[in-house]
Amino acid sequence: MNKTIIIILPLLLLVAILTSCVPTSAPIYLPTFIPTLASTAASSVEIKLPVVQTVESYYKQINDAQSPNDLIKLWDMLSSEEQCNPRYGGCDLSYFQTWWWKWKVIYKIYECGTNTVMAEESRYPREADPATATLKVSFIRFQLLQGDEKIFITKGQAVPQLDAGCVLAIDSAASP
Repeated sequence: MNKTIIIILPLLLLVAILTSCVPTSAPIYLPTFIPTLASTAASSVEIKLPVVQTVESYYKQINDAQSPNDLIKLWDMLSSEEQCNPRYGGCDLSYFQTWWWKWKVIYKIYECGTNTVMAEESRYPREADPATATLKVSFIRFQLLQGDEKIFITKGQAVPQLDAGCVLAIDSAASP
């Protein structure tokens, strides 16, 4: 019996180690063990990838802006190529500020791979109540790139639907 345990334990440990090394496109969950008087309970804590955090920050800054000048932070999150995208008025910061100042956004963010994030966004007028506003869902595919000191959004492109294999990472409607 003891020999069986001695043989099985290292094999189980090896299987656990190998399983944890398998690459996955799903969010990373780390088990957290919380001791209680009766037993040990386990729960999961989700770790947001930096690219997901960057897109979440982008949308939060839109919603939290108190003036058009607060939107300059968003502009600075875009690569110079993306700042010159025709939908932003072709390198025109004031156009970008004026356009985004009209809106707030309800969003879901999906992790789709190393440098790709998709968002399901519903814009509504800044002064409107989202519960009564007419919402149109749009899907945006973001490409991101790590710069020297931060991650930049290098491309934001409207697409007809979510890409296959994307995993929901953040739902702003579910957040408190």
